[in-house]
Amino acid sequence: MHMYNCCSILVTVIFDSKSDCCIDIETVDRAIYRISPNKAAGIDGLTIEHIQYAHPSIVVILRTLFNIMLRTGHVPDSFGVDLTTPIQKFKGHKRSVTSDDFRGITICPILSKIFEHCISNFITCHTSNQQ
Repeated sequence: MHMYNCCSILVTVIFDSKSDCCIDIETVDRAIYRISPNKAAGIDGLTIEHIQYAHPSIVVILRTLFNIMLRTGHVPDSFGVDLTTPIQKFKGHKRSVTSDDFRGITICPILSKIFEHCISNFITCHTSNQQ
């Protein structure tokens, strides 16, 4: 397990408390449906299907949570907890196996993935407006 919280730094740098940016319901809804289904659950046990099939009020709740996070510049530590698993690159059996024969996949909490999709839109708009 690997822990980091670089999202908190990014949110603080890009979205200061004077900023009038906010995430709307449409942005959250688009972010939820941009994530492919049938992926492994994160360390919290949630999958995207839990969010997609939940009551529609989940979108409003997530929008409110994400906007609070943007305004305060604080991202929960659990958003930075992921699980990295080695996957073999070869098929079948091999006589001698080294670490180069594996690649890592990282499984992140689904709520942090949704948040990433939401703020990526703002980052793109923010950087293109400054040019």
